[in-house]
Amino acid sequence: MTLRFLTIFLSLTLLLVTSTADARRIRGYRFNDEFVVNKETTLFLNGVGFLRKYYMDIYANTLYLLKPSKDWQAIIESDEPMAMRLHILYNWIPLDELREGLRDGFRYSTGRDPEKLKPIEERAEKFLSWFDRPTRKYDTATFLYIPGEGVHVSLNNTYKGVIPGLDFKKALFGIWLCAKPANRPLKAGLLGLPAE
Repeated sequence: MTLRFLTIFLSLTLLLVTSTADARRIRGYRFNDEFVVNKETTLFLNGVGFLRKYYMDIYANTLYLLKPSKDWQAIIESDEPMAMRLHILYNWIPLDELREGLRDGFRYSTGRDPEKLKPIEERAEKFLSWFDRPTRKYDTATFLYIPGEGVHVSLNNTYKGVIPGLDFKKALFGIWLCAKPANRPLKAGLLGLPAE
């Protein structure tokens, strides 16, 4: 593992070891207020969104930015460091259901237009291939975007790799933040807004 990727990997683990004194409690769950990328860059918790089905929390998604924002379009378009972290809260999500849910999310974020999806489709499939088992309660997935590098992906504290391209980052973060996401209350939570 190169020094650069070791640094990224260590950054992705910080959310696990930050003091709970620096954490925010929402619905009984703790979420860290900060995401330290390196000595020069710290991201701050912008909001927390929950995916709920049948009155149960399936997962929570946290959004970390350099500065607070409620402008979903500006966040998607921004070429600045940012991170999202999924926290699985349900006992078990089948692998095919997880992958298809994310695959459908890419369709939402590209406006359900095959021509807009096509440029990132191969990278999206590589990203999905890193999800290689059903999720379990308390699993995590971290997506850290670094300008000029791409989205660094860590699953359960294991570094998987980087998917290059600002266009991919826009599509990935757009799964939860686009104009017409699959789940509007989750989007509102990420933006720190009241649920619609």
